[in-house]
Order: sequence, then structure tokens, then C-alpha cells
Amino acid sequence: MSRFSLFDDLTQTSGDYAVTELSKLLIKTIGYDVCSAKRNTHSLYSLVSRARDVCNVINDLISKVDTDDSWAIFDQCTGMILPLEE
Repeated sequence: MSRFSLFDDLTQTSGDYAVTELSKLLIKTIGYDVCSAKRNTHSLYSLVSRARDVCNVINDLISKVDTDDSWAIFDQCTGMILPLEE
């Protein structure tokens, strides 16, 4: 039986694309701090969870661009990256 890890569950992202590599590293870095926080944990978990979800959506859109060759999906994907990095 495998053990549950809050850090792994909170920071696990889908896809492996160079575009979101920095975002994934930032999510993991913040995730370390969030897992050891003593105050405002719900807000911090929500922040990391939202960033992880946005990263997963971007990775899903990238995989669609790879298969469909759609510029509309590409534009949607690139528009989502800047807010995630801010």
C-alpha cells in the first residue's frame, strides 16, 4: 500500500512540455512552503491547487495543438501562461 503524500498530491501536474517547466518548478517550490505552513493553510493550498490546475489545462491545450494543429487553441494556451507566471 502506498502512502499518501500531501506534497505529491498538491503539486502533481500532467504533461511534460518545456513551456510549462518553469511553472511546474514554481508550483513545487511553493508547495514545499505551503506544506510546512502553520497559518492560512487553506488559502495557500487553494493558491497552489489553482496554479496546478491552470498548468494542467495549459498542458492539455498543448497536447491538442500537437494533434489538431489549431492556432485558436495555441492562442488560448499562450494567453494563459502569463497570468500563471505572475
